[in-house]
Amino acid sequence: MSDSTDFRSRLQPKHIGHIVTTRFLELPPKRFVEAVRHTDAQLARVSGPDLLGHIPGLLPPLEERPSSRWDVAARFRPDGPVPFQVLRREYLRLYRLQGARSTPEELLRRMRLVNYRNLLTAAIFDHLGSRQADFLRTGHRLRRLAFPQARLAEAIEADPRWPIAGDPGRISRLLKRIQALSPRDQILDLRELCPKPRDLTREYVAAILRRELAEGLNDPNWRPWPDREIAEMVADLFGQTPLTRTVADIRRELGVPSSHERRHQPGYLAATRGFTVALPFTSGTVRRRAPETAGVYEIQKTSVGERDCCRVIYIGSARNLRKRLLDHIWRVSGNPCLNLHLDRSLLHFRVLHWNGNCRAQERRIYRAFAQSFGSQPVCNRMSP
Repeated sequence: MSDSTDFRSRLQPKHIGHIVTTRFLELPPKRFVEAVRHTDAQLARVSGPDLLGHIPGLLPPLEERPSSRWDVAARFRPDGPVPFQVLRREYLRLYRLQGARSTPEELLRRMRLVNYRNLLTAAIFDHLGSRQADFLRTGHRLRRLAFPQARLAEAIEADPRWPIAGDPGRISRLLKRIQALSPRDQILDLRELCPKPRDLTREYVAAILRRELAEGLNDPNWRPWPDREIAEMVADLFGQTPLTRTVADIRRELGVPSSHERRHQPGYLAATRGFTVALPFTSGTVRRRAPETAGVYEIQKTSVGERDCCRVIYIGSARNLRKRLLDHIWRVSGNPCLNLHLDRSLLHFRVLHWNGNCRAQERRIYRAFAQSFGSQPVCNRMSP
């Protein structure tokens, strides 16, 4: 990558327009691809093909398939010389601005916008693919490393291979629009590759509590682990050293009582044993991962606010889990509280397949939640 100061300055949003840049980053992938093709066609008429370049050093695009999703921009290759490969040639486009002096101003501005978005997209894939290589190889969520979007922006800013400004706000807008394939062809939400340290600590604590529960089912001398021991186990197993009070806060978020209380009552964690792992609450994930069978489901927020007792905001049941979850996503379930949370942030869901009376099972889980947290989930308007 060229680290020319002049080239870098021509790609800064202040030379393109902050609002225009932001809106261009928020273009849906299909419209972006169409914009690149339209720009290529205009340039061919005005200036010829000399201004059509590509981002150097990247692998050629994978062969497109008619069924390819527009929002899936690349596939990660953690063991390759470049940790990703784009799926469409439009994501490799890099116009040669040095020879575009006679190009109409409107066309030149669009060329700068395409260059900025493609370089930022490639830089994001490059750093995420390198940072989360272990997770991408194995698929184990506990192998993810802390990499908040602010740190990603700093890494891009400091990398001389990518002559663009890293900005957390613009990275956040772009991450909402594009996804990627894992080496096993699973669709990844890129925001899942940017966990904060607190998010990882929560997963570590949850894994240890699940292990405690599994051991307690088979050991007659089972003794619940206090928060201090859980903190030490997180340090030994995952190399992170959380405070005891941090473990206590996370435990309460998960609906798990103290070790003293766990000796006498099962709590919400035990009541939800058998649920799947939490998955991004998007229509694509629901279609792929939610079964068309009866069961109970849970919807969670990504983070816990000061007034929230935990991440869980809704518990429900359905005869067809996939249909009911899609109804929530499409805002036709008649729950304004849930619609508001869907508009604000990325949510997650878990399901439990249940052959028996799923309404009775929902009631049991709901009561375990109320017993653990002293209130109902915020979007449950009445008791089942």
